[in-house]
Amino acid sequence: MDILGEYLSDSAVSILSQTFIEIEDPIATSISFYIAYQLPCTISIHFESVPVENLDTLETKLFDVLRNVAKDGIDMERMKTVIETGKSRCILMMERSPATCMTQKLINEALYGSLDGKTLRDEVQDLHYHDELLSWTSDQWISLLKQ
Repeated sequence: MDILGEYLSDSAVSILSQTFIEIEDPIATSISFYIAYQLPCTISIHFESVPVENLDTLETKLFDVLRNVAKDGIDMERMKTVIETGKSRCILMMERSPATCMTQKLINEALYGSLDGKTLRDEVQDLHYHDELLSWTSDQWISLLKQ
């Protein structure tokens, strides 16, 4: 979900930025995609500086854009770039701040993981997951988006 969120919102070429920010009369100044992993897991898309007159229609426009992405498919060349950038960012974070990266994983394990450590093993497989996502098809991404 993190990668899909980045694909949808991370740069000026992303579909949400193209639709809501990079237009003549912007509907927002920035868009952020957040996932809160505690139970229950929640996914949020934050829009900043939305003019009051657009507040009533923003949610409808957002879901229209997401439906269009599901209909048109994923730009797999751009998705590959997003995944590789995410992988590089993951490596850089682990090199720069290993204690912070591992602390969060250990806290998540203590709060939400299994007692046998299996979930912790899964949690530290970030690079493997990035590699696995490189093999996904547009249809797999669309299926995730629809869920």
